Amino acid sequence: LIGAIHSGGSSDENVASKGGLDRVQGGRFDMQLVEHYVDALCEVKCDAVLPFLQKNEGYYRLDAILNVVVRQGDPPVVRCDDGAVYLLERLGDIAGALKILLCVVRSGLCILARKLIDSPPPELLQAQSPANRRTAVEQLPEAMATRDGLGATLHFCLRNSQLMDPNEGEELWFQVLATFVYPAHDAAESAADHHSGTLSGHDKISSALH
Repeated sequence: LIGAIHSGGSSDENVASKGGLDRVQGGRFDMQLVEHYVDALCEVKCDAVLPFLQKNEGYYRLDAILNVVVRQGDPPVVRCDDGAVYLLERLGDIAGALKILLCVVRSGLCILARKLIDSPPPELLQAQSPANRRTAVEQLPEAMATRDGLGATLHFCLRNSQLMDPNEGEELWFQVLATFVYPAHDAAESAADHHSGTLSGHDKISSALH
């Protein structure tokens, strides 16, 4: 799932200074080559896209790279979540960026709920206290990925709501609330139905995300 939106990249991602793509044509950086490079990153090393974009700001066209990271279609195909969010935010499309973030959170909730319903870890089923249950769930890769996605969403809303009028800022937070709370409640009800007599689904989901 999505990485931290403002995380730092590896030291070898600054192609402008390292020379990996340092082709100059008529005194200008070859932006088309950068687009091909990002396309290749999306295919083979998606987690390198965001650090590359952050470190090479100004050496590519935002709209052109966005069309590489998000393939147009019905529906569009997002090839790199955090890269797309970064580009959309830079272009001022806050609604579009938030839509991708919330999609990541919803997907994470669904994956986590399915994991807890179909194959809960033995440590969770054997746990006798809320603290032990929480620890068991938090150690699941699905839970950690979902928390990362939610954290990125919250930071995004904090960062952008300060630049909006109060009504627009409230709308951002309402979308997060609606996306996060309602699916979690539905997943908890479903988990409870599948595991009646054991730890409730509500306890499992709450443990993972609080």
